[in-house]
Amino acid sequence: MGDLPFLAHMKLVSQPGAGAWLTALPEDDERTMCGERFRVSLKRRLRLRVREVDGSCPCCGDCMDSFGDHALVCSCEGDRIVRHNVVRDRVCRE
Repeated sequence: MGDLPFLAHMKLVSQPGAGAWLTALPEDDERTMCGERFRVSLKRRLRLRVREVDGSCPCCGDCMDSFGDHALVCSCEGDRIVRHNVVRDRVCRE
């Protein structure tokens, strides 16, 4: 059957527009993506490990997986809400 997280990732990155960030023009206030952020984004896109080993999330104590999936959905420290608000505000401006 295969690795379920890998299959789910492949389904997501195969969706129309999933790779749009690779060719998107940067915003006026941020013309470049810093090297480390780009490397992590590219590793996540290719489903490569962004950390050497799984560890413990310093915010909630759950498993911080080496692919960085947990970091995108952890509700501690308000990161998920911050992301939501940034997307909401951007949609409102556009």
